[in-house]
Amino acid sequence: MKICVSLTGRNRQELLKEALAVKEAGCDLAEWRVDCFDEPLTKQHLTEILKQLKAELSEIPLIFTFRTAVEGGSFISREDYVELNQTAAGTGLVSIIDLELFDIVDKNQIDEQSITSIISTIHEAGSKVLLSNHDFKKTPPKDIIINRLCMMQNLGADIVKIAVMPQCEADVEILLAATRDMKRNHNHTQIITISMGEMGRTSRLNAGSLGTDITFGTLGRASAPGQVAVELLR
Repeated sequence: MKICVSLTGRNRQELLKEALAVKEAGCDLAEWRVDCFDEPLTKQHLTEILKQLKAELSEIPLIFTFRTAVEGGSFISREDYVELNQTAAGTGLVSIIDLELFDIVDKNQIDEQSITSIISTIHEAGSKVLLSNHDFKKTPPKDIIINRLCMMQNLGADIVKIAVMPQCEADVEILLAATRDMKRNHNHTQIITISMGEMGRTSRLNAGSLGTDITFGTLGRASAPGQVAVELLR
């Protein structure tokens, strides 16, 4: 199991300070949560920051993530979302691009043609694709969780991720059971599954033994409810 820490700095100085902390802590991956960043991101500015991040992180792979408003992040138009991710991939400085499974405007809609087109562009640029889905209100049934993860695999993702919110202990077990099923029957890609909040902490602390390939920890400010300190994860 690999440990990833999200970089949530609001400006370049904060961002690079967090990147240094990730390197010093010996984490396996870093994720730049671009939706937390307040400075304007022209193509030139984005490239400059990614160069500095790559230099600061050294050999640590970087996940580029703009989390949209419907999944806990910030508002962005569909056109700007596509352009931002394609621009990031085109720099050759990002190891992994996080794309959301559902349409950024309508959470109940999946634009398969658009997703596969973006994935193809990102792959051609040399980056891997992490397809993700976040539900901050509930935990769907086990078969829906598995169906979504398998759909991500079929769309061409290299890594698939789902994070859900439990309302009771039984919800946590639903997520864990879906993870075991994915690892046993659909182990075609790396898999990330998370039960969020305090109730779901076991899905983070025992992620490796349960079948999750990557878990998210914190070195300070958390980027999602229930994240555990890196030291505790170690």
